[in-house]
Amino acid sequence: MTAERKRLWQIFDERATRGTPAGSVLVKSMIATSGHSIYFAKLSADYARVIVEIDPKLDDLNYVRDLYRQAGILMPRKSKLRWDLKVLDLGLLDKETGAFFILHKGPT
Repeated sequence: MTAERKRLWQIFDERATRGTPAGSVLVKSMIATSGHSIYFAKLSADYARVIVEIDPKLDDLNYVRDLYRQAGILMPRKSKLRWDLKVLDLGLLDKETGAFFILHKGPT
């Protein structure tokens, strides 16, 4: 193991065990084969599910108009919606108004 890798594992272990009383059993988060925690692998699958469900609805003017209405924002004549992440919240960003419609809350 390289010195850098050993240093990173030490940082991980210190962070994962902080506040844990001595002699306690600690189960660290499971890791997917991609190297990410299972939590974030599942979160990305949730994001994909939301996008697959919502994206076709964006062609429906009534659906888009309802997004603005629910947010209490006046819909611009030409909305330019794009998928975006703010911290870890998945949503639609209107580039014209700067409005962000959260469609899936992240863990924060």
